[in-house]
Amino acid sequence: MLKRECDAIGRDVREIRLTLGGTAHFPKDPSEFVPANTTAIDIAVEGYIVAVEPKLGPTPSDAIEQLRPFIERGVRHFQIAFEDQRTIDKFCEEVAPQVAHL
Repeated sequence: MLKRECDAIGRDVREIRLTLGGTAHFPKDPSEFVPANTTAIDIAVEGYIVAVEPKLGPTPSDAIEQLRPFIERGVRHFQIAFEDQRTIDKFCEEVAPQVAHL
């Protein structure tokens, strides 16, 4: 939709900084993870603008794969709210370095 609207007014969609907000939780026991509405990931795979904020987890590896479809569609700025210090530490150590190279 954004690309179509940019094309209609002659604006290069690459000039727009795409942003995604969401939350993350990497509990010690992955069975304690409470997922958010998965609609965001389903929609991202189809290439639409996401109206639902994703919840990343329950592991750093899962978060990398959950972010991948957004990165592939040009999202470069992420605003992530973390549920605890453990999740912040794991995100910084394991997720951020990997998604920086996608």
